[in-house]
Order: sequence, then C-alpha cells, then structure tokens
Amino acid sequence: NLPAKVIEVAALHERGSSEAQEVELSPKTPAEVTIELTHTGVIAGIVVDDAGEPIEGAQVSAWPSFGRRGGRRNRRLMGRTQELTDAGGRFVLRGLADGTYGLRATPPGAPGRGRLWFRESKEAEVGDENVRLVLPADGSVTGKVAFANGDAPDAFTVGFGFGSPTPFTTRDGSFTLGDLPPRGYSFVIRGIGFDDKRVGEVQIEAGKTKDLGTITVTRGRRLAGRVVDAGGSPVQGALIRAGRNIWGDGSSSNAQFGPPWARNAKDTRSGEDGAFVISGLGPGVMSVVAEHEDKGRSVILTVGPRDDATAMNLALQPFGALEGKVSKGGQPASEILIRASMVESPQVTYGVQSGEDGTFRFDRLAPGLYK
Repeated sequence: NLPAKVIEVAALHERGSSEAQEVELSPKTPAEVTIELTHTGVIAGIVVDDAGEPIEGAQVSAWPSFGRRGGRRNRRLMGRTQELTDAGGRFVLRGLADGTYGLRATPPGAPGRGRLWFRESKEAEVGDENVRLVLPADGSVTGKVAFANGDAPDAFTVGFGFGSPTPFTTRDGSFTLGDLPPRGYSFVIRGIGFDDKRVGEVQIEAGKTKDLGTITVTRGRRLAGRVVDAGGSPVQGALIRAGRNIWGDGSSSNAQFGPPWARNAKDTRSGEDGAFVISGLGPGVMSVVAEHEDKGRSVILTVGPRDDATAMNLALQPFGALEGKVSKGGQPASEILIRASMVESPQVTYGVQSGEDGTFRFDRLAPGLYK
C-alpha cells in the first residue's frame, strides 16, 4: 500500500541506525531493499540539577550538526534521537552517525516540544561517554491583564517563541505561566477585544517566579456589520476574518498552518441576525472576508489604516473552484505549493500543494480574478 514513486527508507534499532536511501517503487514489481545499520555510535552521560543531584526521568535529545551530509534527510524521516534517564540520571544515546551533536535535557513532565529549544544546548562528539548535562529548575511568570479602566478581558492568551500560546479566562485577568527554562523572554498577550501587547526583556531565574504586575491593554479598532447571502438574507454562523494578512487553504480562509506574518488575524462568527463584531485590531490596512460552508464566500473588503468600520455588509457568493497540474521536466511535480490571491486583495492568500500526480485544486474560492 505504498505510492508508486520514489520514497525514502531508513531503519532504526537499539543496536544502530541506517542512512536514508531512495527507493523507486513500481506497482508491478516489489522493491528488494537491503538496509545496513552503519551508524553504531554512542553518546552517554548523566543529567543533574544545580546541586549536582541526578535527575530520573529527564528526556535527553540529540540533534546532529546541520552541516553533516545527509543529516537533514535522516532527521526528517526518523526525527531526533532521544532517551530517558534512569534512576541514577544516566542516559545512553545509540545508533548515532559520527560527528558532533547538540544535547538538550528536559525535566520529567515538562510540556511542549517547543520549549525544548529554549533550554541550553551542550555539544558532544560521538564516543563521548561522560557528558554532564546540568538542568536547572524551571521558573515561572505571573501577572494581570487589564484595560485602562481596570476591567479584565473575558479571555486572552500568553505566548512566546513559536509554540502555541496558553489561554486564560480568569475573572480578574490574572495568569501564571510555569515550566519556563531560565533565560530571557519576550511575551505576547493576545485577545479578541484588544490590540496585541508585547512585553519584552523578561529574565526568568531558576526556581523563581517573575511578577510582571498589571499589563494594560488597549481596546483597539472595531469592525462590525452583517453577513448576508446572495439574496440579502442574514447568515448565521459565518466565519469572519480580519487582519493585515490572511492565509487560507483550498477550502477555508483559516488555514491550520500559516506563515508567521498571517497569525495575527482575528476572527468571529455571525449571530442569528447575521451581525458580527471584531475589536482589538491594531493600526494598518485591514482585509476582511466572510465565508459559510454552504452559502459561499464574500468579496474581500479593505479598511483604512486607522479607521473603524461599523456598518460593513459582507455578501456571500456561491463558491467557485480552480484546478490544474504542475510539471517539471515534463514529469508530474508533487508537493509544490500553489498560491492564489485576488488581484484586488493580494494580502489574502490561499495555498494548496500538488499531489503525487502533480494535480492541485482549490475547492472553494469566491468569484473573481486571481493571480
């Protein structure tokens, strides 16, 4: 049940691992492959806390030097090498190719793979068996989010780096974010009803809590209006998105994964009468689009760099579709990104990838001229 194309194959065992190799598959003849476990290198050591006491259950991850030939392909296929420490804090990483690795340790039960990259890295060579990783206690940050009049927003998130932000819905706007590796941070406070607020140059110390005090946020600009169908009737449950940049996929204006510059868009749903309100928008030209699974998508409206807009009328039009095929050197080209944006609204982009046969399709697009 594998696709009839060139694929990558590798093997991983406690005694060793292999290099990734390309294999061309045919629907008629099974491919005969010999995989040799050529990588048998070992890095071993111990994980201790600030006091020198061993830490049981810590996860040690090894990432090879980015300069090693073939390393990127192997990492994509098999991921990073990792192991848990035993009762004495000891770890052994096996099946490593020769070279230099960056080692990071994560405390037991620590959340989020993204926080791994905020921990200190220590380089080690294959063959090193006395690596000592010091894992200081995590710190935390606390504070309170409020408007200028003292009211707290109904909901907000606190985030940093590229990981998912943590949501909070406390009555007084208070929050506490723990499990933070000691280092400097820049936090971003986001919510539907206010402008994004960035709090930078925050130094977290091992085992301590940093109090940020009251963080005052601004309610920001406000967009309001109605969503109607092609006949002028109100539409309930339509998705409305507003932002300086909006990134969608082949079926929605809210792609699950988008570029960093498109992550600040805000969205809401229309009520029974088709009405909607989006507040907390910062300065800059805003693009606004509405869509409903059955009734279609609106043309994209733009709002001036500092204007409120409280009488918007977003009229849905039935979806259209766009499909085609990508080739390279006369052969189908798979996994190619195709982007489409309306000529009048280049800040709103929809993206899909070509399939194994090079074909691609946008299932849902508003009528109009696209680039």
